[in-house]
Amino acid sequence: MKPLFSKNALILSFGIITLVFSIYLTGVITLLCDHPIGGFDFPLAIILFFVFFLCFTRKDLTVGKQFLLLSIILLLFFVAILLANYIYDTSWDGQWYHQLAIIKLKQGWNPYHHPFYKISSFEQKFDQTASSFEWIQHYPKFTWIYAATIFKFFGAVETGKGINLMLVAAVFFNTLNFCAKTIKKREWCLVVAFLLAFDPIACSQLFTDYVDGGLVCLFILIIISLLNLELNEGKERKLSLTILAIAIIAASNIKFTGLVFSGILLFFFGIFWIWKKKPISVFMVIGSAFLFGVLVFGFNPYFENYQSERNPFYPMGEKNPNIFYPNTPKIMYNKNIFQDLFYTLVHSVDNSMTAKFEWKNPLEVKASEIKLFTTSDIRFSGFGPLFQLILEGSIILCVLVLINGKFSLIQALLFICAGWVIITTLINPMGWLARLSPQLYILPILFILTGLLV
Repeated sequence: MKPLFSKNALILSFGIITLVFSIYLTGVITLLCDHPIGGFDFPLAIILFFVFFLCFTRKDLTVGKQFLLLSIILLLFFVAILLANYIYDTSWDGQWYHQLAIIKLKQGWNPYHHPFYKISSFEQKFDQTASSFEWIQHYPKFTWIYAATIFKFFGAVETGKGINLMLVAAVFFNTLNFCAKTIKKREWCLVVAFLLAFDPIACSQLFTDYVDGGLVCLFILIIISLLNLELNEGKERKLSLTILAIAIIAASNIKFTGLVFSGILLFFFGIFWIWKKKPISVFMVIGSAFLFGVLVFGFNPYFENYQSERNPFYPMGEKNPNIFYPNTPKIMYNKNIFQDLFYTLVHSVDNSMTAKFEWKNPLEVKASEIKLFTTSDIRFSGFGPLFQLILEGSIILCVLVLINGKFSLIQALLFICAGWVIITTLINPMGWLARLSPQLYILPILFILTGLLV
């Protein structure tokens, strides 16, 4: 793949994630200044994005090329908004508390200065609304603040979920840039980029306010950016480092597991970089992003939760050891994570609470299985009817690579990432549920990548 196209793909990924972050940043700054999210926040975010993008690319792109790439990014953004507004979120959690949180922020709630609001007498009449306020007050708020900023300007609550398509696009272009440097055949570059960007969780939640698809996109951006730091030099290295920093802040504030799991991955790479004597500047940027993500952007929920409940991850923890247990199928009761994973990975695609164990033919795909992916919370084989076959084939490929005994630096880092996927899946009590352990989908693709790099 041509170097120029590869570089443009990286700039597009950089521009998309920068636009998303600019909108989130203006919302956060407004709230930190003890003001409600207003109608001017979105225009200010667009100006901030323009200034940041043009200043960052002025030495590498002509004015014409800057205008072209900006046009592509803005076109994608407005298409995402139009599609999000046209296709309603009919999901359970989306309507139960995600959209309610966005509406609360749009109406003036400030979680940084007034985190614990009281529900109105009107809201108390509705059981689902009254029971959701705990989640709203204590959960991370990255997508909510982004969506509320969009909602305040455009006047439609559905527009905010356009962030999902933006993150998918950022993953596609960033992966394309990485593959162009490591894979010789253009066809395989496109296949890998497509597989990583359009994963089943992100696709099934594309037009909902669920955050699991966004989380896995941010995990992939972190992984690819970490790998790109070993490949890119000069301005491209700075672009990758910026994408990485933004993805770390966003992952830390989209879901509790985003903070914990990205922290584990960065710890693994940190040990590797100490061994390789990586420049201190890389540690400073990543460390600063992580600290800002927790102490500034994540002041609510992490600091507020600790102050009120002595648990930064409340309502997760001792008081609620497993809040998802009521949604666990009966055959998984009192089973360990290894048994649960086995059941869900070899089972046919199913969403029944009373499903009995059946060993699926890995080559068979039923129409009924495909239809289930119109929902956002599939219990069995949530990564698709062919995932079992792909996982088994990729493991065989990985074993062959290991037997060969000779692998490059990037292949070694891919194995580290694969180990991270396995560890974070196994330490998660609900790691068997696809949407609560979305990084598991990445595992066979990491193994396939190690084979393509031989």
